[in-house]
Amino acid sequence: MTKSKNRVSEYACEIPYTQKDLSNFARNELGLIEPSKMEQLTFLNSHKDELGECFISAKISVKDIVKTDLLKAKSETYVKILPLRFSVDFGENSALIYYLKKKD
Repeated sequence: MTKSKNRVSEYACEIPYTQKDLSNFARNELGLIEPSKMEQLTFLNSHKDELGECFISAKISVKDIVKTDLLKAKSETYVKILPLRFSVDFGENSALIYYLKKKD
């Protein structure tokens, strides 16, 4: 959860519910899906692959360093994935994922 007021939401993806998800979610008096914090975490953990695909265009930097000395070579590769913030809106048929960015 982010407390920053200076942010904008950008649609990232939609993850449809499985029958198992629907049976696990709690519903309110009106019959609308209202998952608890633990149910939300369970949902996100069970859909890690789909969530990763949502942010495939996130900022990732790759740095490759090759050092040579006569007949010796040393290669180092660094992969840096910058932290990202996102929000999830749980709807009736799917969860909508939004990427939170700072306003420019």
